[in-house]
Amino acid sequence: MTLQPGDVIATGTPPGVGCFRKPEPLWLNSGDVVEVEIEGIGVLRNSVVDRIEDNDSSTEEEVKNEYTEQQATVTKGPPPSISGMGSEQLPKQQRLENTVCVVTGAARGIGNGIARRLALEGAVTVVLIDMNQDDLDEAASQLEQEVTEMMGDKGTSRPTFYGLACDVTNSEKVKDTMTYIAKALSTNGRIDVLVQAAGVVGKTNVLTHEVEEENFDFVMDVNVKGIFNGCKAVLPYMLEQNYGRIVNIASIAGKEGNAGMLAYSTSKAAVIGLTKTVGKEYALNGITCNAIAPAVIRTQMVADMPEKQVKYMTEKIPMKRCGTVEEIGALVAYVASEEAAFTTGFCFDATGGRSVY
Repeated sequence: MTLQPGDVIATGTPPGVGCFRKPEPLWLNSGDVVEVEIEGIGVLRNSVVDRIEDNDSSTEEEVKNEYTEQQATVTKGPPPSISGMGSEQLPKQQRLENTVCVVTGAARGIGNGIARRLALEGAVTVVLIDMNQDDLDEAASQLEQEVTEMMGDKGTSRPTFYGLACDVTNSEKVKDTMTYIAKALSTNGRIDVLVQAAGVVGKTNVLTHEVEEENFDFVMDVNVKGIFNGCKAVLPYMLEQNYGRIVNIASIAGKEGNAGMLAYSTSKAAVIGLTKTVGKEYALNGITCNAIAPAVIRTQMVADMPEKQVKYMTEKIPMKRCGTVEEIGALVAYVASEEAAFTTGFCFDATGGRSVY
């Protein structure tokens, strides 16, 4: 077969275009209308517009340079309007305004940082619970001074801090303490928020067959029975007011298990299970119960652990650092607020990405 100029050599080739003839280029001008018919959809019409206005004398190089200059002014880190954790600024929201909050394990560490954040979020009464009254008195005084200085003259009501010594493993003492808070310290008979951060690690770097029963029982008593006692004692008040927030501090060890920390890992797994159960049982009573599972947080308790154990845990964190007390406090403030009203029986991870593996 002999091909002649003008022959169609492929389906869709425009008439008059053959193997020896190039099609004339199709130039579109501003204002032209292009129509495309798509089967099953119909005809789509689009007007042609110029990429750069005719009266814009900027060259492509000038536009590129301007873009580069804009890039050079970008700052690293969070936007300037967002204050970092630990900055001397008040939270933008007062999510816990006029609430009565109780925090266990609050003389130092995570519990102390949580109490501070709840106060900055507008809590009117913050009760610190721990073992030693002298430590509590010092912590309450220091928190009151810090929070007052931060609030300055902004017109926000000042919270009142109280410190109450209580052994969380003693159910009767926990019950009496909650009664005293509701009847004597609370201005309205309410207990709105209970955050349970009291906990111990126990002996570490010990294989299961070498774990001492006494140490295992001690860790379980504080970390599990202590949280059970707190829930049991505070729930009657929350049921009466048809509202409450319980936040239990668990650990990523309770989800993954940490070698050499059998008692601690087991106890924190129990805390997560307890939290899920309480969350389901009181979901129709305006009461939520959630847990937070941190990875390694920079506290004195962590500082007292063997360096080998801390390194083992930190190396598993994609961010390659410990979390901060301020970061946990910010998360607790959200979970304890009205904003988290539709979340209960849930365990929030604060692990720097470790939990995604």
